[in-house]
Amino acid sequence: MVPAATDDRRVTRPTAARLPRAEDQNDQDDTRTAEREGPAALRGFGLFTLLIGGFIATYTFSAVNVALPFIERDLSAPPAALQLVMGAYGSCFALLLIVGGRLGDMFGRHRLFGIGLAAFLVASVAAGLATDINGLVALRGLQGFAAALLMPQILATIQTATSGAARLRALGLFSMTAGIGTAAGQLIGGVLLSADIGGMGWRPVLWFAAVLAAAVLPGVFALPRTRSDAPGRPDVPGALTLGLGVLALLVPLSVGPSQGWPLWTVLLLAASPAALWVFWRWERRVEDRGRLPLVPPSVVRHRAVRLGLVMAGLIFASYGAFMYEFALVTQTGLGYSPLESGLSLTLCTLAYAFASVKVGFFERIFGTRVLAAGGVGIAVALVAIGAVVLLGWPHPSPWLLQPPLILFGCAQAMTFAPLVGTVMAEVPQSVAGLSGGLFSTVQQAALALGVAGYGSVYSVASHAPSLSFPGAFALCMAVQAVSITLFVVLAARLRRPTPN
Repeated sequence: MVPAATDDRRVTRPTAARLPRAEDQNDQDDTRTAEREGPAALRGFGLFTLLIGGFIATYTFSAVNVALPFIERDLSAPPAALQLVMGAYGSCFALLLIVGGRLGDMFGRHRLFGIGLAAFLVASVAAGLATDINGLVALRGLQGFAAALLMPQILATIQTATSGAARLRALGLFSMTAGIGTAAGQLIGGVLLSADIGGMGWRPVLWFAAVLAAAVLPGVFALPRTRSDAPGRPDVPGALTLGLGVLALLVPLSVGPSQGWPLWTVLLLAASPAALWVFWRWERRVEDRGRLPLVPPSVVRHRAVRLGLVMAGLIFASYGAFMYEFALVTQTGLGYSPLESGLSLTLCTLAYAFASVKVGFFERIFGTRVLAAGGVGIAVALVAIGAVVLLGWPHPSPWLLQPPLILFGCAQAMTFAPLVGTVMAEVPQSVAGLSGGLFSTVQQAALALGVAGYGSVYSVASHAPSLSFPGAFALCMAVQAVSITLFVVLAARLRRPTPN
Protein backbone atom coordinates (compact mmCIF):
# COMPACT_ATOMS: atom_id res chain seq x y z
CA MET A 1 0.00 0.00 0.00
CA VAL A 2 1.12 3.57 -0.62
CA PRO A 3 2.60 5.06 2.58
CA ALA A 4 0.02 6.75 4.78
CA ALA A 5 1.98 9.98 4.89
CA THR A 6 4.92 11.42 3.02
CA ASP A 7 7.03 11.78 6.15
CA ASP A 8 6.27 8.25 7.33
CA ARG A 9 8.28 6.41 4.70
CA ARG A 10 10.11 3.33 5.94
CA VAL A 11 12.90 3.18 3.44
CA THR A 12 16.36 4.68 3.28
CA ARG A 13 16.65 7.96 1.40
CA PRO A 14 19.36 9.09 -0.99
CA THR A 15 22.13 10.67 1.04
CA ALA A 16 23.71 12.94 -1.60
CA ALA A 17 24.25 16.35 -0.03
CA ARG A 18 23.00 18.19 -3.10
CA LEU A 19 19.50 16.66 -2.81
CA PRO A 20 17.19 17.65 0.07
CA ARG A 21 16.39 14.70 2.27
CA ALA A 22 12.68 13.87 2.29
CA GLU A 23 12.50 13.17 6.04
CA ASP A 24 13.85 16.59 6.96
CA GLN A 25 12.42 18.69 4.14
CA ASN A 26 8.89 17.52 3.35
CA ASP A 27 7.06 19.50 6.03
CA GLN A 28 9.16 22.59 5.33
CA ASP A 29 8.60 22.25 1.57
CA ASP A 30 4.83 21.99 2.01
CA THR A 31 4.71 24.94 4.42
CA ARG A 32 6.81 27.25 2.21
CA THR A 33 4.84 26.23 -0.88
CA ALA A 34 1.52 26.96 0.81
CA GLU A 35 2.70 30.33 2.09
CA ARG A 36 4.12 31.37 -1.26
CA GLU A 37 1.59 30.04 -3.74
CA GLY A 38 -1.67 29.31 -1.92
CA PRO A 39 -3.38 26.24 -0.47
CA ALA A 40 -1.58 22.98 -1.23
CA ALA A 41 -4.72 20.82 -1.29
CA LEU A 42 -5.97 18.74 -4.19
CA ARG A 43 -9.68 18.06 -4.31
CA GLY A 44 -12.84 18.37 -6.35
CA PHE A 45 -12.60 19.93 -9.79
CA GLY A 46 -8.81 20.17 -9.54
CA LEU A 47 -8.41 16.41 -9.13
CA PHE A 48 -10.99 15.79 -11.87
CA THR A 49 -9.01 18.06 -14.22
CA LEU A 50 -5.79 16.12 -13.59
CA LEU A 51 -7.55 12.81 -14.18
CA ILE A 52 -9.04 13.95 -17.49
CA GLY A 53 -5.57 15.12 -18.53
CA GLY A 54 -4.22 11.61 -17.90
CA PHE A 55 -7.17 10.09 -19.77
CA ILE A 56 -6.79 12.11 -22.98
CA ALA A 57 -3.02 11.54 -23.12
CA THR A 58 -3.48 7.76 -23.14
CA TYR A 59 -6.78 7.73 -25.08
CA THR A 60 -5.16 9.50 -28.03
CA PHE A 61 -2.51 6.79 -28.39
CA SER A 62 -4.90 3.83 -28.66
CA ALA A 63 -7.85 5.53 -30.39
CA VAL A 64 -5.75 6.56 -33.39
CA ASN A 65 -4.56 2.94 -33.68
CA VAL A 66 -8.03 1.75 -34.75
CA ALA A 67 -8.40 4.75 -37.08
CA LEU A 68 -5.28 3.98 -39.15
CA PRO A 69 -7.12 2.10 -41.95
CA PHE A 70 -9.46 5.09 -42.36
CA ILE A 71 -6.52 7.53 -42.38
CA GLU A 72 -4.80 5.37 -44.99
CA ARG A 73 -7.76 5.56 -47.35
CA ASP A 74 -8.58 9.23 -46.77
CA LEU A 75 -5.03 10.62 -47.06
CA SER A 76 -3.61 7.97 -49.43
CA ALA A 77 -0.93 7.22 -46.86
CA PRO A 78 1.72 4.49 -47.37
CA PRO A 79 2.27 1.95 -44.55
CA ALA A 80 5.53 3.60 -43.41
CA ALA A 81 3.76 6.95 -42.99
CA LEU A 82 0.99 5.29 -40.97
CA GLN A 83 3.64 3.89 -38.64
CA LEU A 84 4.95 7.43 -38.22
CA VAL A 85 1.47 8.62 -37.22
CA MET A 86 1.81 6.37 -34.17
CA GLY A 87 5.57 6.76 -33.74
CA ALA A 88 5.55 10.57 -33.84
CA TYR A 89 3.17 10.78 -30.89
CA GLY A 90 4.88 8.12 -28.79
CA SER A 91 8.41 9.33 -29.54
CA CYS A 92 7.71 13.01 -28.83
CA PHE A 93 5.72 12.05 -25.73
CA ALA A 94 8.59 10.06 -24.25
CA LEU A 95 11.19 12.56 -25.45
CA LEU A 96 10.01 15.50 -23.36
CA LEU A 97 8.51 13.82 -20.31
CA ILE A 98 11.45 14.21 -17.92
CA VAL A 99 12.09 17.73 -19.20
CA GLY A 100 8.41 18.50 -18.62
CA GLY A 101 8.67 17.23 -15.06
CA ARG A 102 11.71 19.42 -14.33
CA LEU A 103 9.99 22.47 -15.86
CA GLY A 104 7.07 21.85 -13.52
CA ASP A 105 9.45 21.74 -10.56
CA MET A 106 10.95 25.06 -11.65
CA PHE A 107 8.00 27.16 -12.84
CA GLY A 108 5.00 25.58 -11.13
CA ARG A 109 3.25 22.32 -11.87
CA HIS A 110 -0.16 23.96 -12.33
CA ARG A 111 1.29 26.34 -14.94
CA LEU A 112 2.94 23.58 -16.97
CA PHE A 113 -0.18 21.44 -16.78
CA GLY A 114 -2.29 24.34 -18.07
CA ILE A 115 0.14 25.08 -20.91
CA GLY A 116 0.26 21.42 -21.88
CA LEU A 117 -3.53 21.05 -21.79
CA ALA A 118 -4.08 24.14 -23.94
CA ALA A 119 -1.41 23.05 -26.42
CA PHE A 120 -2.96 19.56 -26.58
CA LEU A 121 -6.35 21.09 -27.35
CA VAL A 122 -4.98 23.19 -30.23
CA ALA A 123 -2.87 20.32 -31.64
CA SER A 124 -5.83 17.91 -31.54
CA VAL A 125 -8.13 20.31 -33.40
CA ALA A 126 -5.43 21.01 -35.99
CA ALA A 127 -4.61 17.30 -36.43
CA GLY A 128 -8.27 16.59 -37.14
CA LEU A 129 -8.14 19.21 -39.90
CA ALA A 130 -5.02 17.77 -41.57
CA THR A 131 -5.30 17.36 -45.34
CA ASP A 132 -2.09 15.38 -45.97
CA ILE A 133 -0.19 12.68 -44.14
CA ASN A 134 2.95 14.76 -43.54
CA GLY A 135 0.96 17.47 -41.80
CA LEU A 136 -0.80 14.86 -39.67
CA VAL A 137 2.52 13.32 -38.62
CA ALA A 138 3.88 16.73 -37.60
CA LEU A 139 0.75 17.58 -35.61
CA ARG A 140 0.82 14.18 -33.91
CA GLY A 141 4.33 15.05 -32.77
CA LEU A 142 3.01 18.33 -31.35
CA GLN A 143 0.32 16.36 -29.53
CA GLY A 144 3.06 14.22 -28.00
CA PHE A 145 5.05 17.25 -26.84
CA ALA A 146 1.91 18.78 -25.27
CA ALA A 147 1.08 15.51 -23.49
CA ALA A 148 4.65 15.39 -22.15
CA LEU A 149 4.17 18.81 -20.53
CA LEU A 150 0.97 17.88 -18.70
CA MET A 151 1.47 14.20 -17.81
CA PRO A 152 4.34 14.42 -15.25
CA GLN A 153 2.56 17.24 -13.41
CA ILE A 154 -0.27 14.86 -12.52
CA LEU A 155 1.80 12.47 -10.39
CA ALA A 156 3.91 15.33 -9.00
CA THR A 157 0.82 17.26 -7.88
CA ILE A 158 -0.71 14.18 -6.28
CA GLN A 159 2.58 13.50 -4.47
CA THR A 160 2.98 17.04 -3.09
CA ALA A 161 -0.65 18.03 -2.45
CA THR A 162 -2.11 14.86 -0.88
CA SER A 163 -1.25 12.41 1.87
CA GLY A 164 -2.56 9.27 3.53
CA ALA A 165 -5.91 7.95 2.33
CA ALA A 166 -6.41 10.92 0.00
CA ARG A 167 -3.16 10.10 -1.80
CA LEU A 168 -4.05 6.42 -2.11
CA ARG A 169 -7.46 7.35 -3.53
CA ALA A 170 -5.95 9.86 -5.97
CA LEU A 171 -3.36 7.34 -7.19
CA GLY A 172 -6.07 4.72 -7.63
CA LEU A 173 -8.22 7.13 -9.62
CA PHE A 174 -5.24 8.18 -11.75
CA SER A 175 -4.32 4.58 -12.55
CA MET A 176 -7.96 3.88 -13.36
CA THR A 177 -8.48 6.82 -15.73
CA ALA A 178 -5.09 6.51 -17.44
CA GLY A 179 -5.60 2.77 -17.93
CA ILE A 180 -9.17 3.24 -19.12
CA GLY A 181 -7.90 5.84 -21.58
CA THR A 182 -5.73 3.20 -23.23
CA ALA A 183 -8.36 0.46 -23.14
CA ALA A 184 -11.37 2.65 -23.96
CA GLY A 185 -9.54 4.40 -26.79
CA GLN A 186 -10.29 1.47 -29.08
CA LEU A 187 -13.92 1.33 -27.95
CA ILE A 188 -14.59 5.09 -28.22
CA GLY A 189 -12.62 5.27 -31.45
CA GLY A 190 -14.66 2.37 -32.85
CA VAL A 191 -17.93 4.07 -31.89
CA LEU A 192 -16.91 7.36 -33.52
CA LEU A 193 -15.67 5.61 -36.66
CA SER A 194 -18.87 3.58 -36.97
CA ALA A 195 -21.01 6.69 -36.45
CA ASP A 196 -19.09 8.54 -39.19
CA ILE A 197 -20.33 11.88 -37.84
CA GLY A 198 -21.04 14.25 -40.71
CA GLY A 199 -19.12 11.99 -43.05
CA MET A 200 -15.86 13.13 -41.41
CA GLY A 201 -14.50 9.62 -40.86
CA TRP A 202 -11.48 9.48 -38.56
CA ARG A 203 -11.33 13.19 -37.65
CA PRO A 204 -13.80 13.13 -34.70
CA VAL A 205 -11.53 10.56 -33.03
CA LEU A 206 -8.99 13.37 -32.52
CA TRP A 207 -11.57 16.07 -31.85
CA PHE A 208 -13.05 14.02 -29.00
CA ALA A 209 -9.84 14.58 -27.02
CA ALA A 210 -10.00 18.31 -27.84
CA VAL A 211 -13.56 18.54 -26.50
CA LEU A 212 -12.50 16.93 -23.20
CA ALA A 213 -9.49 19.25 -22.91
CA ALA A 214 -11.68 22.31 -23.50
CA ALA A 215 -14.21 21.13 -20.91
CA VAL A 216 -11.66 20.88 -18.09
CA LEU A 217 -9.34 23.75 -19.04
CA PRO A 218 -10.97 26.07 -16.43
CA GLY A 219 -10.11 23.46 -13.81
CA VAL A 220 -6.44 24.50 -14.06
CA PHE A 221 -7.33 27.42 -11.77
CA ALA A 222 -8.46 24.90 -9.11
CA LEU A 223 -5.07 23.17 -8.97
CA PRO A 224 -2.82 23.75 -5.94
CA ARG A 225 0.17 26.02 -6.61
CA THR A 226 3.14 23.73 -6.04
CA ARG A 227 6.72 23.74 -7.26
CA SER A 228 10.15 22.85 -5.92
CA ASP A 229 11.81 25.28 -3.52
CA ALA A 230 15.24 24.41 -4.94
CA PRO A 231 14.80 23.44 -8.59
CA GLY A 232 18.32 24.44 -9.65
CA ARG A 233 19.43 25.63 -13.06
CA PRO A 234 18.12 23.87 -16.18
CA ASP A 235 20.30 20.94 -17.24
CA VAL A 236 20.25 21.75 -20.96
CA PRO A 237 23.08 19.39 -22.05
CA GLY A 238 21.45 16.56 -20.11
CA ALA A 239 18.08 17.24 -21.73
CA LEU A 240 19.62 17.27 -25.21
CA THR A 241 21.61 14.05 -24.83
CA LEU A 242 18.69 12.23 -23.21
CA GLY A 243 16.41 13.44 -25.99
CA LEU A 244 18.78 12.20 -28.66
CA GLY A 245 19.14 8.83 -26.96
CA VAL A 246 15.39 8.31 -26.58
CA LEU A 247 14.65 9.54 -30.09
CA ALA A 248 17.36 7.31 -31.59
CA LEU A 249 15.72 4.34 -29.87
CA LEU A 250 12.02 4.94 -30.44
CA VAL A 251 11.97 6.25 -34.02
CA PRO A 252 13.74 3.20 -35.57
CA LEU A 253 11.63 0.79 -33.52
CA SER A 254 8.48 2.56 -34.70
CA VAL A 255 9.46 2.84 -38.37
CA GLY A 256 11.93 -0.01 -38.93
CA PRO A 257 9.54 -2.99 -39.03
CA SER A 258 7.29 -1.42 -41.67
CA GLN A 259 10.22 -0.29 -43.86
CA GLY A 260 12.29 -3.46 -43.68
CA TRP A 261 14.94 -1.99 -41.37
CA PRO A 262 16.82 0.34 -43.76
CA LEU A 263 20.40 1.28 -42.88
CA TRP A 264 19.51 4.58 -41.21
CA THR A 265 17.28 2.80 -38.66
CA VAL A 266 20.09 0.38 -37.77
CA LEU A 267 22.58 3.23 -37.38
CA LEU A 268 20.19 5.16 -35.15
CA LEU A 269 19.64 2.11 -32.95
CA ALA A 270 23.40 1.68 -32.62
CA ALA A 271 23.78 5.35 -31.68
CA SER A 272 21.14 5.22 -28.94
CA PRO A 273 23.22 3.36 -26.29
CA ALA A 274 26.16 5.70 -26.92
CA ALA A 275 23.98 8.79 -26.45
CA LEU A 276 22.45 7.38 -23.26
CA TRP A 277 25.95 6.54 -21.92
CA VAL A 278 27.09 10.11 -22.57
CA PHE A 279 23.93 11.34 -20.83
CA TRP A 280 24.61 9.22 -17.73
CA ARG A 281 28.23 10.33 -17.53
CA TRP A 282 27.15 13.97 -17.78
CA GLU A 283 24.51 13.55 -15.06
CA ARG A 284 27.11 12.08 -12.69
CA ARG A 285 29.45 14.98 -13.41
CA VAL A 286 26.73 17.58 -12.75
CA GLU A 287 25.74 15.96 -9.46
CA ASP A 288 29.36 15.58 -8.34
CA ARG A 289 29.73 19.34 -8.76
CA GLY A 290 26.90 19.91 -6.30
CA ARG A 291 24.22 20.90 -8.82
CA LEU A 292 20.88 19.20 -9.51
CA PRO A 293 20.99 17.23 -12.79
CA LEU A 294 18.01 16.35 -14.93
CA VAL A 295 18.01 12.80 -13.54
CA PRO A 296 19.97 12.64 -10.26
CA PRO A 297 22.03 9.41 -10.26
CA SER A 298 21.73 9.25 -6.46
CA VAL A 299 17.95 8.91 -6.86
CA VAL A 300 18.07 6.37 -9.69
CA ARG A 301 20.65 4.28 -7.78
CA HIS A 302 18.14 3.77 -4.99
CA ARG A 303 17.19 0.11 -5.10
CA ALA A 304 13.42 0.61 -4.90
CA VAL A 305 13.42 3.25 -7.64
CA ARG A 306 15.67 1.19 -9.91
CA LEU A 307 13.64 -2.00 -9.51
CA GLY A 308 10.37 -0.12 -9.80
CA LEU A 309 11.31 1.47 -13.11
CA VAL A 310 12.44 -1.87 -14.58
CA MET A 311 9.18 -3.43 -13.44
CA ALA A 312 7.21 -0.58 -14.99
CA GLY A 313 9.01 -1.18 -18.28
CA LEU A 314 8.08 -4.87 -18.23
CA ILE A 315 4.43 -4.37 -17.36
CA PHE A 316 3.75 -1.52 -19.78
CA ALA A 317 5.58 -3.17 -22.68
CA SER A 318 3.36 -6.22 -22.26
CA TYR A 319 0.22 -4.10 -21.89
CA GLY A 320 0.87 -1.99 -24.99
CA ALA A 321 1.72 -5.07 -27.04
CA PHE A 322 -1.42 -6.89 -25.90
CA MET A 323 -3.74 -4.05 -26.93
CA TYR A 324 -2.03 -3.86 -30.33
CA GLU A 325 -2.06 -7.61 -30.93
CA PHE A 326 -5.65 -8.03 -29.75
CA ALA A 327 -6.81 -5.36 -32.20
CA LEU A 328 -4.94 -7.10 -35.03
CA VAL A 329 -6.16 -10.62 -34.32
CA THR A 330 -9.79 -9.54 -33.88
CA GLN A 331 -9.99 -7.13 -36.83
CA THR A 332 -7.61 -8.76 -39.32
CA GLY A 333 -7.93 -12.41 -38.29
CA LEU A 334 -11.53 -12.65 -37.08
CA GLY A 335 -12.97 -9.89 -39.27
CA TYR A 336 -14.35 -7.78 -36.41
CA SER A 337 -15.19 -4.14 -37.07
CA PRO A 338 -13.35 -1.53 -34.93
CA LEU A 339 -16.52 -1.21 -32.82
CA GLU A 340 -16.85 -4.98 -32.29
CA SER A 341 -13.17 -5.22 -31.39
CA GLY A 342 -13.53 -2.43 -28.84
CA LEU A 343 -16.75 -3.86 -27.39
CA SER A 344 -15.04 -7.19 -26.74
CA LEU A 345 -12.79 -5.35 -24.24
CA THR A 346 -15.65 -3.70 -22.34
CA LEU A 347 -15.67 -6.08 -19.36
CA CYS A 348 -11.87 -5.96 -19.22
CA THR A 349 -12.01 -2.17 -19.02
CA LEU A 350 -14.73 -2.21 -16.36
CA ALA A 351 -12.76 -4.76 -14.32
CA TYR A 352 -9.70 -2.51 -14.50
CA ALA A 353 -11.74 0.50 -13.38
CA PHE A 354 -13.35 -1.36 -10.47
CA ALA A 355 -10.10 -2.92 -9.26
CA SER A 356 -8.27 0.43 -9.49
CA VAL A 357 -10.58 2.11 -6.99
CA LYS A 358 -10.61 -1.02 -4.81
CA VAL A 359 -6.84 -1.54 -4.80
CA GLY A 360 -6.83 -1.18 -1.01
CA PHE A 361 -9.00 -4.30 -0.81
CA PHE A 362 -6.41 -6.31 -2.73
CA GLU A 363 -3.62 -4.93 -0.57
CA ARG A 364 -5.43 -6.08 2.57
CA ILE A 365 -5.68 -9.57 1.08
CA PHE A 366 -2.16 -9.91 -0.37
CA GLY A 367 -0.30 -7.40 1.80
CA THR A 368 3.16 -6.57 0.50
CA ARG A 369 2.80 -9.33 -2.12
CA VAL A 370 0.10 -7.47 -4.07
CA LEU A 371 2.50 -6.66 -6.94
CA ALA A 372 3.62 -10.29 -7.29
CA ALA A 373 -0.01 -11.48 -7.14
CA GLY A 374 -0.95 -9.02 -9.87
CA GLY A 375 1.93 -10.21 -12.04
CA VAL A 376 0.90 -13.85 -11.67
CA GLY A 377 -2.66 -12.89 -12.61
CA ILE A 378 -1.46 -11.13 -15.79
CA ALA A 379 0.70 -14.10 -16.85
CA VAL A 380 -2.15 -16.59 -16.30
CA ALA A 381 -4.59 -14.36 -18.19
CA LEU A 382 -2.26 -13.95 -21.18
CA VAL A 383 -1.72 -17.70 -21.51
CA ALA A 384 -5.46 -18.36 -21.18
CA ILE A 385 -6.39 -15.76 -23.81
CA GLY A 386 -3.85 -17.20 -26.22
CA ALA A 387 -5.15 -20.73 -25.62
CA VAL A 388 -8.80 -19.75 -26.22
CA VAL A 389 -7.92 -18.09 -29.54
CA LEU A 390 -5.63 -20.93 -30.69
CA LEU A 391 -7.87 -23.86 -29.73
CA GLY A 392 -11.10 -22.21 -30.88
CA TRP A 393 -9.86 -20.89 -34.25
CA PRO A 394 -11.39 -19.91 -36.65
CA HIS A 395 -14.37 -19.16 -34.41
CA PRO A 396 -13.15 -18.77 -30.82
CA SER A 397 -15.97 -18.21 -28.36
CA PRO A 398 -16.20 -14.54 -27.35
CA TRP A 399 -17.74 -15.68 -24.06
CA LEU A 400 -14.80 -17.94 -23.21
CA LEU A 401 -12.50 -14.95 -23.78
CA GLN A 402 -14.25 -12.84 -21.16
CA PRO A 403 -13.06 -14.56 -17.91
CA PRO A 404 -9.33 -14.24 -18.74
CA LEU A 405 -9.91 -10.69 -20.06
CA ILE A 406 -11.57 -9.76 -16.76
CA LEU A 407 -8.66 -11.32 -14.86
CA PHE A 408 -6.26 -9.36 -17.07
CA GLY A 409 -8.00 -6.07 -16.22
CA CYS A 410 -8.06 -6.75 -12.47
CA ALA A 411 -4.43 -7.90 -12.39
CA GLN A 412 -3.26 -4.80 -14.29
CA ALA A 413 -4.92 -2.59 -11.68
CA MET A 414 -3.26 -4.55 -8.87
CA THR A 415 0.16 -3.67 -10.28
CA PHE A 416 -0.21 -0.10 -11.56
CA ALA A 417 -1.25 2.02 -8.55
CA PRO A 418 0.93 0.19 -5.96
CA LEU A 419 3.94 0.37 -8.27
CA VAL A 420 3.42 4.09 -8.95
CA GLY A 421 3.06 4.75 -5.22
CA THR A 422 6.24 2.85 -4.42
CA VAL A 423 8.36 4.65 -7.01
CA MET A 424 6.90 8.08 -6.21
CA ALA A 425 7.55 7.64 -2.49
CA GLU A 426 11.27 7.11 -2.99
CA VAL A 427 12.27 10.63 -4.09
CA PRO A 428 12.30 13.93 -2.18
CA GLN A 429 9.37 16.24 -2.86
CA SER A 430 11.76 18.83 -4.26
CA VAL A 431 12.18 16.58 -7.29
CA ALA A 432 8.65 15.14 -7.40
CA GLY A 433 8.29 16.39 -10.95
CA LEU A 434 11.35 14.33 -11.85
CA SER A 435 9.78 11.17 -10.45
CA GLY A 436 6.54 11.81 -12.33
CA GLY A 437 8.43 12.50 -15.54
CA LEU A 438 10.79 9.54 -15.12
CA PHE A 439 8.00 7.06 -14.43
CA SER A 440 5.88 8.40 -17.29
CA THR A 441 8.90 8.28 -19.63
CA VAL A 442 9.43 4.60 -18.82
CA GLN A 443 5.69 4.00 -19.28
CA GLN A 444 5.48 5.64 -22.71
CA ALA A 445 8.79 4.24 -23.94
CA ALA A 446 7.72 0.75 -22.83
CA LEU A 447 4.36 1.05 -24.59
CA ALA A 448 6.14 2.00 -27.82
CA LEU A 449 8.83 -0.65 -27.38
CA GLY A 450 6.21 -3.30 -26.61
CA VAL A 451 4.27 -2.53 -29.79
CA ALA A 452 7.46 -2.45 -31.87
CA GLY A 453 9.17 -5.49 -30.31
CA TYR A 454 6.31 -7.88 -29.68
CA GLY A 455 4.50 -6.49 -32.74
CA SER A 456 7.44 -7.49 -34.93
CA VAL A 457 7.34 -11.01 -33.49
CA TYR A 458 3.62 -11.19 -34.24
CA SER A 459 4.07 -9.86 -37.78
CA VAL A 460 6.82 -12.36 -38.63
CA ALA A 461 5.12 -15.32 -36.95
CA SER A 462 1.71 -14.62 -38.53
CA HIS A 463 3.24 -15.07 -42.00
CA ALA A 464 4.80 -18.42 -41.10
CA PRO A 465 2.77 -21.24 -42.72
CA SER A 466 2.89 -23.36 -39.57
CA LEU A 467 1.49 -20.60 -37.32
CA SER A 468 -0.69 -18.01 -39.14
CA PHE A 469 -2.87 -15.67 -37.05
CA PRO A 470 -3.89 -17.91 -34.11
CA GLY A 471 -0.47 -19.50 -33.64
CA ALA A 472 1.32 -16.13 -33.83
CA PHE A 473 -1.07 -14.62 -31.30
CA ALA A 474 -0.72 -17.54 -28.88
CA LEU A 475 3.08 -17.42 -29.25
CA CYS A 476 3.16 -13.72 -28.40
CA MET A 477 0.90 -14.27 -25.39
CA ALA A 478 3.28 -16.97 -24.13
CA VAL A 479 6.39 -14.84 -24.67
CA GLN A 480 4.80 -11.91 -22.85
CA ALA A 481 3.75 -14.19 -19.99
CA VAL A 482 7.39 -15.27 -19.61
CA SER A 483 8.49 -11.63 -19.42
CA ILE A 484 5.89 -11.01 -16.72
CA THR A 485 7.45 -13.78 -14.62
CA LEU A 486 10.53 -11.53 -14.39
CA PHE A 487 8.20 -8.81 -13.06
CA VAL A 488 7.02 -11.26 -10.38
CA VAL A 489 10.62 -12.11 -9.42
CA LEU A 490 11.52 -8.42 -9.09
CA ALA A 491 8.32 -7.73 -7.14
CA ALA A 492 9.44 -10.27 -4.55
CA ARG A 493 12.66 -8.26 -4.12
CA LEU A 494 10.97 -4.85 -3.97
CA ARG A 495 10.34 -3.88 -0.37
CA ARG A 496 7.03 -2.10 0.05
CA PRO A 497 5.69 -0.60 3.30
CA THR A 498 3.38 -2.91 5.19
CA PRO A 499 -0.28 -1.94 4.58
CA ASN A 500 -1.99 -0.29 7.52
